[in-house]
Amino acid sequence: MAEAAGALDGITVVEIGGFVGAPYAARCLADLGATVIKVEPPEGDFSRRHGPFPKDTPHPEKSGLFCLLNANKLGVTLDLARARDRERLDGLLASADALVENLHPDDAQAVDLSPADTAARFPHLVHASVTTFGHSGPWKHFRGHALQAGAAGAASIVIGEPGRAPLPLPCSQPDFQAGINAAAGVLLALLARGDSGRGQHVDVAAADVMAFFGGITSPLYTATGLAWKRAGHRASGSGGFYPYTVLPTRDGYLCMITRSGQPWKKFIDALGAPAWSAEPRYRDRAALGRLYPDEGDRLLVPLLGERTSAELQEMCRALAIPFAMVRNTAEVRACPQLAARGFWVTVDREHTGPLTYPGAPWRFSRTPWRIRRPAPTLGQHNAEVFGNGALTPALSPTGRGSEGRTGSARRPLSGIRVIDFGWVAVGPVLSSLLAEFGAEVIKVESSKRLDYCRLIPTPLREGEDASQALGARAAEVDRVPLFHQYNRGKLGVTVDLRHPGAPALLKRMVAGADVVVENFSPSVLRSAGLDYPALSAVRPGLVMISCSAVGSGGPWEDVRTFAPSLTSLSGLERLIGYAGERALGALTLGYGDPSNAHHGFFAVLAALVHRARTGEGQWIDMSQLEATAGLVGEALMDLEMNGRVWDTVGARHASMAPHGIYPSSGEDRWVAISCAGDDEWRRLGRAMGEPAWTVAARFASHSDRQASAGELDAAIARWTCGLTTEEATARCQAHGIAAAPVMGLPAHGGSPQFRARVAVRAVRHPAIGEFALYASPIKLSATPGTIERAAPCLGEHNGHIFRGLLGLRGEEYEGFVRDGLIR
Repeated sequence: MAEAAGALDGITVVEIGGFVGAPYAARCLADLGATVIKVEPPEGDFSRRHGPFPKDTPHPEKSGLFCLLNANKLGVTLDLARARDRERLDGLLASADALVENLHPDDAQAVDLSPADTAARFPHLVHASVTTFGHSGPWKHFRGHALQAGAAGAASIVIGEPGRAPLPLPCSQPDFQAGINAAAGVLLALLARGDSGRGQHVDVAAADVMAFFGGITSPLYTATGLAWKRAGHRASGSGGFYPYTVLPTRDGYLCMITRSGQPWKKFIDALGAPAWSAEPRYRDRAALGRLYPDEGDRLLVPLLGERTSAELQEMCRALAIPFAMVRNTAEVRACPQLAARGFWVTVDREHTGPLTYPGAPWRFSRTPWRIRRPAPTLGQHNAEVFGNGALTPALSPTGRGSEGRTGSARRPLSGIRVIDFGWVAVGPVLSSLLAEFGAEVIKVESSKRLDYCRLIPTPLREGEDASQALGARAAEVDRVPLFHQYNRGKLGVTVDLRHPGAPALLKRMVAGADVVVENFSPSVLRSAGLDYPALSAVRPGLVMISCSAVGSGGPWEDVRTFAPSLTSLSGLERLIGYAGERALGALTLGYGDPSNAHHGFFAVLAALVHRARTGEGQWIDMSQLEATAGLVGEALMDLEMNGRVWDTVGARHASMAPHGIYPSSGEDRWVAISCAGDDEWRRLGRAMGEPAWTVAARFASHSDRQASAGELDAAIARWTCGLTTEEATARCQAHGIAAAPVMGLPAHGGSPQFRARVAVRAVRHPAIGEFALYASPIKLSATPGTIERAAPCLGEHNGHIFRGLLGLRGEEYEGFVRDGLIR
């Protein structure tokens, strides 16, 4: 039987990528069927020298990170400093649909690959750039890596302990997130090309992505009077209500988060209802979280120490409590849910033998992803791709937009209607991105089961239902800033999903839609008769994504999670902490929610590209756990190759030294500095005025600097302490050294860089006036996204949708309202 084509079958992508950002973008495109031709310099991609390596012995064909990020690609080598090789590249680009690169803007211009250059030579081409600071703004010439993106983007400022250096996200997370945004941007631009026949530039800056992540999540804290700051192993102000913390168990850690009182009560009862839990001082979770959380920790730790993390995890799962064990990579690898869903894939490669990799997080019902080939050896496909200087016919692209059409200013998703059943964060953020790029999104809510985000700052109390909460807080539910960040640009209706008439009414809505988004537990819509088979029966060609916590099927399918409990299960939170110390996690950041929303956004766009070509819809079953576990692939590959289980990594980096965040003058002011290679280290020495210690033998090579990392960091800190962050950044950048200030979110509004990048847009809402929303980090040159409105008030568009769009007669509509179906 012939294997099913991928959703992106027929699309050809040229990748000029190194390390993580562009390779991850291209790998995601390749996994879903695109033909990706990876162009490496003669010495190979930087990740070939990064590792991890079997037995820690470097070899360019045995790097675990390279193998992981470059499967499913063809590989060629070109020296872009040579005119003949640039001509060969032009031959590839003339026949390709998209170019994905992460060259520094200055380096791209030097080899005639600036966006202006490619637009002039290849007007059909979608050109995606994945950089640290972007192709516009006063920092476009700055050098940077993931460390600087997280620093400037306000991620690092909230990770770590108060009074100590902020911490970066591990395993180059900002670059992974820039990559998935670039992959989504390519698909948006390809959809737009179907209208115009012309390509455009997709500009994604990792710093913008991190600013978006923090910007949309921070109102959970700032809107309730809490500071957006580092708080060690807990969220800032305990997220408003205790517990919001990571605490040790007998053999590991447990991440505990809840907004409402019921899960906390169930957890305490399951621990034996200790006498202190009945005292008023500890029943007031708001005061406990904000004023004396250390007391709560001291009371809980002895109880948790009596049980293993796995025992506590199983107890919480059985009781539907959204707490989670903070897994290490070995525990991730042994996860029964991942095994049951076939997440792990074994790839046999000439130099490494068979290795088991993390798989993709999406199950497409019509166009499943698959591994077609292992990562290429250096220059493996030169003869196959170039032949006599041109693409072989087998690699010629298909599906290009008509060259004869005139340009169009329509946003890429104009004309697409989305029904959004999203809940809390992942589904709502995903659908808000669809709205930003032109889709009409109708959010379906229920006044009987209010979205948690409408209940901030005051969650449900023990025994209180949503109807009671709405009656007491009717004036508040439309004014919550977090809800507006997650749901901007949508229309809103209210339907009681538990009403017996709900399935029929909602199917009438779906019959006129193109996409359905939901992130409930898998049993919710299935039991309501609103799963994909039921909905596609009334709307052939429907694209539907279900982004549940761990995916549909498997022994844990209905597990309850919040963003940090999900990232705890994936292994990410276990890596976050000062090197060699206890795990802290990054609870204030809520990293998993925007990450999973963007991975879901990419998948929906891929399904829409497939539908545009074939007319076929399909169901996408996405596991948030799988999407997040794949992001710690570097650590998982080290486990696979060497049996090594990673623990807290601090700011250490396998191929950069120094690589850290250093104090500067002023209160809580810091600068992120890193050097990739000995030449950069020598240039940093010149930036520091060439003090004698910089030429000492113990710092001469990368391995020497890694071995003396503590002493090295202390010496650099003595230099940075005498400078402002701006001065230290400027001195480093003047010598071509990656550096950036550690910024907080308030600084973005006045930052010339983030203002130039339009990171924040102002909108007006009738209940709260003008306020700022963080815009998508995907910047399209010809058909940019825009935020047209704030989030809807509860049921704001009931009349417009049900009477106007669905055509309900007045009597029918009023009857549904009286009966409680529409409410």
